[in-house]
Amino acid sequence: MNMIAKYKGNEYRYTCKIVQFGEDWRFYKAEHADYSHIITSDPQKYRMDFQPNSYGDMAKKVDEEELTDIFYVMCYVDYDTGLSKIPTEWLVNNIIDGKIEIEYGLGLLPGWLGIEQYVCRKQLDRNEVSAPKVRVVYTKKDGEMLSKPYVEEKNVDIDELIRVYEHYLRDNL
Repeated sequence: MNMIAKYKGNEYRYTCKIVQFGEDWRFYKAEHADYSHIITSDPQKYRMDFQPNSYGDMAKKVDEEELTDIFYVMCYVDYDTGLSKIPTEWLVNNIIDGKIEIEYGLGLLPGWLGIEQYVCRKQLDRNEVSAPKVRVVYTKKDGEMLSKPYVEEKNVDIDELIRVYEHYLRDNL
């Protein structure tokens, strides 16, 4: 999961401690730590005070108060395996060359690629999925730290889902 922070009007990857949001196991929040930095590979976003990190990106240590928003993005699609008791809504695990990858972690499913003892994945063509949606979960919004997650969810078309995924989840920040 990539945390994202908004700093001076720009979005950056945000390295921080990620913890469960209270008792709700479905959501996570960012906690500032000594090692927290905002990171970008976009030359238009780094300023004089950004320094190269060990991965070749540019990083800047900031105080949490300087960040207006902290959030993460999750993309979902519907896919029916045709098997009973298997979910039909899936978190997008990856998108490679327009193919949507989903993963199942409670056993091996027929026709899926096994990657561990109880984990398998499947790449799907865009016409095999339906009901794409994007969920944005905020830890901090409009300068205010939140005591519970603020979730924005919207239904999108498959092209928009791919665009959002590639923008937020492909380290394009």
